[in-house]
Amino acid sequence: MRGLAIFFATLTLGLLSCSPARSAELSPQAEAMQTYLDRGFDRQRVSLDEIGNEYRELTQQLPKSAQTEYARALVLLHRNQYEQGMQILDKLREETSPAYTPAWQASIWHLLTRREFERAFQQLTTFARLSIDPEQKWTAPNQAAMNIRWIGSLLLALEYQLGGEKTPEQIASLQQEVTQSISDRLRLYYEAGRKSVAEEYQSLQSQLTASLAEAQVEQLEQAKETAKELEEKSKLAEANREKLKLTAEEWKKKLDKELVEFAREIGSAQRDYQLLEQKRASLDRSIELVLKEQTALEFTIQNLPVRQRNSPAILLERNRLIAQYNQYQADYRDTSQQLQQVATLGRQLLQARQALINEYQEATGNLVKEDKKLDKLSKKLIETQQELENDELALKDSADIRKLKLRMKYFNTFVPFDWAAERQTLINSLNHP
Repeated sequence: MRGLAIFFATLTLGLLSCSPARSAELSPQAEAMQTYLDRGFDRQRVSLDEIGNEYRELTQQLPKSAQTEYARALVLLHRNQYEQGMQILDKLREETSPAYTPAWQASIWHLLTRREFERAFQQLTTFARLSIDPEQKWTAPNQAAMNIRWIGSLLLALEYQLGGEKTPEQIASLQQEVTQSISDRLRLYYEAGRKSVAEEYQSLQSQLTASLAEAQVEQLEQAKETAKELEEKSKLAEANREKLKLTAEEWKKKLDKELVEFAREIGSAQRDYQLLEQKRASLDRSIELVLKEQTALEFTIQNLPVRQRNSPAILLERNRLIAQYNQYQADYRDTSQQLQQVATLGRQLLQARQALINEYQEATGNLVKEDKKLDKLSKKLIETQQELENDELALKDSADIRKLKLRMKYFNTFVPFDWAAERQTLINSLNHP
């Protein structure tokens, strides 16, 4: 739902950029800010040099302030002028009093999206400490509480993204500092932020589960159709073969030609099979390692005090291992399904090749020496076919499923930077008589 809201907000911003509307209710200061932002965000028709002139015009109509400097930073960041925009945000964070929340949040968010984690966590820690400090002054009432809510949202979103990297230690440390320092009132805001992210993540997880179930039904139906087609083609081929009566010379030409084609196709199947077998063995080892990690974690939990056994860090680690185990299992099932398909194909090829040879031997009385490598492959493919007959059908992700999984991997899915909202907030802040 949030993604849809962001889409329409972005669409609205684009329309405003193309033909900026002027409301009769805007104050001269707000209208000046709206003009600057409309042109600043219009990268197609307004050049970077012209934006410098636009900013000078803005400062002639408005006194230089946190709002004007933040607007300038937004325009530069929107135009991918990252270093210049971040320098302005740094100055706003360090020099503005009372503290200006938008500069802090924009700076932290952009650092995280560029994976500059060390700087991002330094700023986030400072921002959290300022928000906890009851003596700290802010530009808006109840701003500290809203900051804490945003921090709660961001920390949980980062847990989802960084569950397998070293940075979760910094997340856990900051979580502990925040939760131990905030008042009961601020704790409600902190938990509300985390709850909103958790609910959105669960919603996406439900969408993913439903999509996977639907894909499995479709794939099963396709598998049934394919099996039916193969059976019909096999019967047709058998009927046609019964009708053929070839002379020895014709058989020899047919045999020579088709054995070359069989050798090529069977060789390709053998290479595919070996690669898939190696991949399955690797996944098997990975699954074993994850199970060992789960066992070690459960042992560690049993040795912790009872109040710590359900801590966010423990739950995060347990969920990470479960997710990793599920992913390996999904990859293992997918690889097993591909192995089954290759084994089936190889078995069919070898059976068809042997049937051709048998017919040739019967028709001409000439024995054809079997290739030892093909015999060995035949046995292996038949054994694998029997081994995999009861394996669960593995899913192959569609483009939509891959996109959904990708969205769930990044923090900015749950804590986006809403350009349209930032723009409107700046305009509204100046819209006074």
